[in-house]
Amino acid sequence: MSIVMLSSCEEEDKRLTFIGDSIVARWDLEVSFPSYVVENKGVSGSGIASFENYAHKFLGEDIVVIIGTNDLGRITDETKASYARKYVQQIIATDAHEIYLYSILPRNFKSDSPTVNEKIRELNALIKKEAEGYANIVYIDAFTRFINKDKIEMQYSYDGLHLSPYGYEILSEFLISNLK
Repeated sequence: MSIVMLSSCEEEDKRLTFIGDSIVARWDLEVSFPSYVVENKGVSGSGIASFENYAHKFLGEDIVVIIGTNDLGRITDETKASYARKYVQQIIATDAHEIYLYSILPRNFKSDSPTVNEKIRELNALIKKEAEGYANIVYIDAFTRFINKDKIEMQYSYDGLHLSPYGYEILSEFLISNLK
């Protein structure tokens, strides 16, 4: 009598690593993506420069990126294009298999300039154009869904910057509809 051992060939866990600023840090990923193994690498106050720490760290993995709002005060009209190039280069340097890149979200924070969302709109257009050159970047335009006239729709936000549960629900729906 011989014993035959069967090994199960279960599908590999679906994994997503989320990287970004406080918008990512505050996201309850386990609730939003229950059928995924998720890791939250959101750090409040971070900007695109923090991606230097992630160079070559995600080879073959899928990542989700929301970042840029904390950089707005340092970007001028003259530096927008170079910022957009650096932004995409830093994200590509992660070596991720798939990159789900959200647009920078609109704002209505008490200290914001009245033109902050026009600046974000312009930056998003430049970033999207830079990202189009990379087959592994899926650009997700959440800006247009979150803006109402010239400010973030306040039903999506607590304070004009950080998202409410409803805001996170919309971000989650966008990602789920774009996942490959």
